[in-house]
Amino acid sequence: MPLTEMVMRTKELAHRFPITNWSPEIRALDLVEEVGELCRGILEHEGHKTTERVSKEVIVDSLCDILYDLVLLFEHYEV
Repeated sequence: MPLTEMVMRTKELAHRFPITNWSPEIRALDLVEEVGELCRGILEHEGHKTTERVSKEVIVDSLCDILYDLVLLFEHYEV
């Protein structure tokens, strides 16, 4: 899926289920948390951690969460 379509879908989803009590600071902290989850998923998936290998779905889920936070931060700051 092209990035422009992912961004459009993310915006539509965000407007259908608004979280109004999240400040940009909270959104940025959530973004950092999601990046950490992505890194852990990649390390586990590629066998660099001593846990069972995780599925690609964990990585995809983290990437979607990161995109969601980024799009909302872009909108907040009108970038």
